[in-house]
Amino acid sequence: VLRLARHLDVPLPARNGMLNAAGFSGHYRARKLDAAEMASVRTAVERLLDRDSYKALRLVAALWRFWFMRSHYQEGRELLAAAHLA
Repeated sequence: VLRLARHLDVPLPARNGMLNAAGFSGHYRARKLDAAEMASVRTAVERLLDRDSYKALRLVAALWRFWFMRSHYQEGRELLAAAHLA
């Protein structure tokens, strides 16, 4: 199931659905940027938003796959807008 999902470039949350449908438990955990284990990334984005809007925009743009693969589109859009306006 995972090999097929990787080959088809299925987003991580959908891969969990495929695993569940096949009778297995989900493999990928979805984490938002405000989760405790993402504190260092959140801090980096916040600091860059305050200090260097160009670098903040580059960092947020580099994280697009993080939000896409975890279906956190709104979170990505909000940070991209904040970086663009900074």
